[in-house]
Amino acid sequence: MDTVNSTNFNTTVDNTLNESSDVIPPWRPSPRLRNLHTRFQNNILFQHICLPCAFCAQLLYPTKAKWIDYDSNYTYPLEIH
Repeated sequence: MDTVNSTNFNTTVDNTLNESSDVIPPWRPSPRLRNLHTRFQNNILFQHICLPCAFCAQLLYPTKAKWIDYDSNYTYPLEIH
């Protein structure tokens, strides 16, 4: 008798899950998220990493590179090594 009740319960749960899954609409990104994704694609991914940092050798995007004037009183890491 327990087997019959558990089978009926499982069938009811499966039917409920199937019905509720049809009700959930597909996810669509908001306009703000789409705009952020577009800017990321066009700005960040469009740039090519091309400049190594003189201090740590990490590759930088051209827009993130900052040039500093040479200071003869400062010992730069490249000169140390």
